[in-house]
Amino acid sequence: MSAWCQDFLGLPESELNSLWYERLSEASSLQGSKVDTVLSLYQRAIEKENPSWVCHRMFGTILFSQGRTQEAVAQVELALNEAEREGAIPKPEAKDIVELHLLLEQYAYEAGDVRKAEEHYLFTRESKDAEQATLGLLVHLKARLNFPDAEGKQQLLKSTLAMEGGERRMVDVLKMIAQDTDHDVLVSKMFTVAKGDPDLLKGIVRTMETATNEDCTAEPEARGVLLYDCGVAAYMYKVSPDGTEAVGEALRLWEESRSLLSKMDERNALMTYQDVTMALAQHYFQSMVDGDHLDHIDALTTSTL
Repeated sequence: MSAWCQDFLGLPESELNSLWYERLSEASSLQGSKVDTVLSLYQRAIEKENPSWVCHRMFGTILFSQGRTQEAVAQVELALNEAEREGAIPKPEAKDIVELHLLLEQYAYEAGDVRKAEEHYLFTRESKDAEQATLGLLVHLKARLNFPDAEGKQQLLKSTLAMEGGERRMVDVLKMIAQDTDHDVLVSKMFTVAKGDPDLLKGIVRTMETATNEDCTAEPEARGVLLYDCGVAAYMYKVSPDGTEAVGEALRLWEESRSLLSKMDERNALMTYQDVTMALAQHYFQSMVDGDHLDHIDALTTSTL
């Protein structure tokens, strides 16, 4: 394609500039070319005079996808430097700068450079774009919840809820977590960290309840998954609203979650549907084994369908 275009336009090899190879890289990526081919074309674009900040960013994201994290950081840092330069072409918008900080936050955490990652987080959390600010907080939480310092993780969750607009941001983060591939791990870690502090645990569950009570017509998967999480909080940690009997509240939440998720085919919806089905079945089965509710056979049968 490159050769045909070059011949059609009558361009000598010397006039094939960085933008030419950048566009060729994008086209090869969109057409499903081998990663090595795409990387080699971006490499040629970078080696030409005046590569754009977009070229550095795209090269960096592909390097990161291949596990070449340090090289990815270097490229995205170059992208940020170029984008912030006077007269940068193309002219970046404010959200483009925030996006570069978001990438560097994620990549720096992955590389184990916590100080640098948190510098970028301090920038992203001030974004005027609510979604970008929430994404920055999500990356921050995901990374920090992996740290071994239990007290530090508790303090992180407390400070997040306590910051100005913190509960609102946490509601938005929880909706994102509900649709994240690491949902189960993230929520489990939050509950584990918070269970030693009853007020913190109640604060997290309160934000989950807020998220499920909002108009979620545009994101029913998130609501269904968070209903399950609220049920886990009630069943395992006895945290339920307004002093409601915890186990009964958990069963109500799980039944509502299961009914909602049964209509969906998204990944997290399907996985949570299996989780909630198992939770209900285990409860009813154990109740029958204990001899408390021998009439639960219908409920047990229904919960496993």
